[in-house]
Amino acid sequence: MNFYWYFAWSRLVCVTRPHASRVERVVGIGFQPGLYPAKIVSASQAGDIQFLDIRNQSEAYLTIDAHRGSLTAFAIHRHAPLVASNSAKQLIKVFNTEGEQLDTIRYSPNFMAQKVGSATSLAFHPYQILLAAGSTDACVSIYADEVDALVS
Repeated sequence: MNFYWYFAWSRLVCVTRPHASRVERVVGIGFQPGLYPAKIVSASQAGDIQFLDIRNQSEAYLTIDAHRGSLTAFAIHRHAPLVASNSAKQLIKVFNTEGEQLDTIRYSPNFMAQKVGSATSLAFHPYQILLAAGSTDACVSIYADEVDALVS
């Protein structure tokens, strides 16, 4: 084991409780896209997404009430200003980092005539505007902002 790496990762930089008012578990967390190393985005099971600046730990500078409870999955795009969340009500919502809701993905029957289950995991493609969702019925779905995004 490399002691240097162990030592470097053991240094605590920040501790905050952005979802303390509801005392719900954190479902997902990530750094905000762009050159903002001190800004993070956190999503709780209660359904809120909080944008935090660790230099000012007193409160979130933006809160999105994405779902009324039961947030099950969260993803943040590495480069684009996008976040996505899923609720147990089989609803994926996509927001920009200003808090504006851009899209809602509702589950519908797929090509095999069965309904896709609720997403348990979400992930953005690192360089394209593609969102992958893994669901409770072992199905993986990929969503694009444009129809020809996968063709090119």
